Parts: sequence; C-alpha cells; structure tokens
Amino acid sequence: MKPWKATRSGTFPNCVYKECAALLIPQMQHIYRALDVYEYEPKDWRVTETIVGRKPGKPDYCVTGAHRPLILSNGHARLRNAAKNLQVAVNAEYYGLFPDNHYGG
Repeated sequence: MKPWKATRSGTFPNCVYKECAALLIPQMQHIYRALDVYEYEPKDWRVTETIVGRKPGKPDYCVTGAHRPLILSNGHARLRNAAKNLQVAVNAEYYGLFPDNHYGG
C-alpha cells in the first residue's frame, strides 16, 4: 500500500498502517482471523467512493483518456484484501498451481 494514498473519509490513511505496523498487526490479526472463521465482512468495508479526476494537461472530458477513476475505500478492507491476496498467491505457488513460466504471485 502506498503510504500517502487517499482513503475514504472517516478511515485511516495508509501511512498509519505503515508506521504503526508493529502495534497494529498483533491486534488486527485476531480481527482478520475471526472474520475468516465466521466468513463475515462488515458491510461498510464493501462501500467505495469513485471520483473521476481530470488528468493534468487534459482540460476536456470529451477527449478519450482525459480522466481517471480514483477509488476511495476503507483502509481495513484494503489491508485485509492485500493480506488475503498474498496468502492465496503464496499457497498457489507452494502447491504448484501457477504455470511454469509464471513468476511470483
């Protein structure tokens, strides 16, 4: 996660997770484990806000490629999704599920 990436209003920026990882990981792992065991995801974590931002030097929205979507989501959800993606990639590599010419997850 990029440290200064924007998050949805009311959630912590990524830099909080990066700078306080030693304090947060022992606490968050219990929460994430419980979410996995009970197969639950808070509804608020599924909500994202998409803002259409104009690219620098592209003043006209009618021009193809003049804008880009900026997706703002909950910090806890992004962190959990990153952890789950890593877990799936590591397991897939361990069990040989990737093709021979595929490097890493």
